[in-house]
Amino acid sequence: MAKKEQYDKSSRGESLCLVAKMLEKTGFTNELSQFSLTFIHMLKEELDLQEDFILFFKDSSQPCFQPYESSNINVLNSKDYEKVEESSILEVFTNEEMEIRPFLKKHEVTLKSQLFTNIQSDYVLFPLYANNEMLGFVMVLLLENDNFSTISVEAIADISELLAPWFNRLIDYKETMNEKIQKELLLKVNRKFYSSMDVNGILKEILHALSEAYPTFTIELLLSNDWKVSEYLSAQPLDINDGKENYAAEAYLTGNVLTMDLIEKKKTMLYIPLKGKQGVYGVFKMTATYSQIFKDQEIDFIQVLADTGGIAIENAELYQQSRKHIADLQLINQTSHELNGNLKLDEAIGILVEKMKKAFSADEVCFQMADRHLLNDHSENKLFSCEQVKVLSEQLLTQMEETQKEIFHSDFQKTTNEVVPYKSVIGVPMLHDNQILGAVLVFGKEEYAFSYDAFKLCQSLVHHSTLAFVNAMLHAEMKELIITDYLSKLYTREYMDEQVLGSMNADGFGSFVLLDIDNFKKVNDQYGHQSGDEVIIQVAKVIIENIKSGYDIPVRWGGEELAIYLPRTKIVDAKNVAERIRKKVEILTLPKVTVSCGVSYWSNTLGIPSATKLFNQADNAMYEAKNSGRNTVIVYQETD
Repeated sequence: MAKKEQYDKSSRGESLCLVAKMLEKTGFTNELSQFSLTFIHMLKEELDLQEDFILFFKDSSQPCFQPYESSNINVLNSKDYEKVEESSILEVFTNEEMEIRPFLKKHEVTLKSQLFTNIQSDYVLFPLYANNEMLGFVMVLLLENDNFSTISVEAIADISELLAPWFNRLIDYKETMNEKIQKELLLKVNRKFYSSMDVNGILKEILHALSEAYPTFTIELLLSNDWKVSEYLSAQPLDINDGKENYAAEAYLTGNVLTMDLIEKKKTMLYIPLKGKQGVYGVFKMTATYSQIFKDQEIDFIQVLADTGGIAIENAELYQQSRKHIADLQLINQTSHELNGNLKLDEAIGILVEKMKKAFSADEVCFQMADRHLLNDHSENKLFSCEQVKVLSEQLLTQMEETQKEIFHSDFQKTTNEVVPYKSVIGVPMLHDNQILGAVLVFGKEEYAFSYDAFKLCQSLVHHSTLAFVNAMLHAEMKELIITDYLSKLYTREYMDEQVLGSMNADGFGSFVLLDIDNFKKVNDQYGHQSGDEVIIQVAKVIIENIKSGYDIPVRWGGEELAIYLPRTKIVDAKNVAERIRKKVEILTLPKVTVSCGVSYWSNTLGIPSATKLFNQADNAMYEAKNSGRNTVIVYQETD
């Protein structure tokens, strides 16, 4: 119907035609927003009116009416036209016959202030009734000195009455479709939640679902857990100790959805706790750039979505923890198996160090023995990258021996005034029969390099490995007993035979010293066999103190004869060693005794080496020393 066409506003037929035209133009749409906008604009155009229209609908979540659509977007966004209480509106339309209510400047001032506090202009309200219930109203804002005709009022009232049932149908349809969409969305995300065991994937699906349901909202993720989430999630830490008014913290602590309507800023913020069965893990913060009223079913939908996601995250965490627990058990079992299959202490230490270095991505792993005699100097030096780390390890072992407790420092530098090479430290002692056998020390250069889970895993690894180390130590001690003379604590002749043969295959040269205690029979006869044993022990001690520990091989050759094999040692140096021992024996023994020494030498340049020949040559040189007056050193010389 053209603007200029004469419109018989008293005609019910004309109103029906306009209603039909509205329905036809919208294609009998089920979309409330589309039809509402067409309804407002066609009323204004077809009735040739300059006034602005606002369409209000009842809010199903609270007793009020909210502005829904307007012919002027600026009017709709104005703070003057906020929600109006249902009781105030119903009070206006108490008379059933009074279906139209004008509010003029000179009249109804009290009622006007009850409805819209800030509106000074005149307006007319047209109620929309369906099934004896008011579902909304049309508001016409009158212009200055407006002569709004009675015919226009009757036409708007007539059309509003005719379309009220249609509006009611559209509102019901919208609510039904919203429920359907929400259920479908919940079903879809549920399928994805329970097919994923990844926290990142679940959080992504929750954010996607919320964005799909509320595309105009800005959504932020605030996490209380220290999950390593992907950067694309833009997650922020949740600070519950913030002294300011912290609505996110309130939602986190109460576990309830919190809605904040900031009227002055025309904003609505929604805080949704991400909770599962075991606790709350964070908060979703949703912000609308306009005032938004959430219905109860919408709040329920959002809460169910977040709760479902929270439970899925718990399941994913449980799955990941189970996998990690299985991996940890496999590491412990594999390490224990390898250690139990290896009775060499040095190799067992190497296995444990390498396993831990890989498991914890450590910069250095050290093994500190309480009894350092169980390791030779060469093996011990291989355990530390530098002397500073060796000293630090000794200090930490001493601390554990005193406290009988593990060490776990995330910032070790704060515990000492000295500059330390590592900031993160894990120290776990090896306890057996309430005694500390040693300790494993794990070092990281960065602060907080190791988690508490890593510390607990280190404890388990060490505790499960201790028995294997005890067995290796017992094996080493048993082997030491087998190859060691009980009285002198020197090696046995059989052991030296093996070492000499090995040296002749691997080294290019070596020396052998044979010592015989002079007049030993007289010592036994004069002082007794116990004193004779003491003399042997004293001479053995002198030998041990004057050779290279862990390199040269001191031997109880037989009776009062002792010997030393010196790998890769020239004859001149061997003679000096023998001479030094001879002098010390004469000074340090009690009763005083002397020794006669024979020195022999082998080299690949002198022909095929022979251990028997080497020993016989030293024996001949030793007897020559005896025959030369004793207490002397003779080097074997080849005779023509």
